[in-house]
Amino acid sequence: MSRNSADEQIVMVLTDLMRARLALDPQTFGALIGSILTEVDLGMQLAEELAMEAKFRRRSEGNVVAFPLPEQHCPR
Repeated sequence: MSRNSADEQIVMVLTDLMRARLALDPQTFGALIGSILTEVDLGMQLAEELAMEAKFRRRSEGNVVAFPLPEQHCPR
């Protein structure tokens, strides 16, 4: 999903929430917001876990020196 597409969808969700706030009674709207916030919280937890994994994941290129060393690194 492109960044512009995601931004457009966020705007659509917020616009629909504003319409729902006007159309629904406060208790129903509160329940709706509560369920949305729960989903957003789960998404943020997942994003934080993925960021933490990426931070501590070993790099694929590694930092191990290959043996035998090339001749230029082995003075005789």
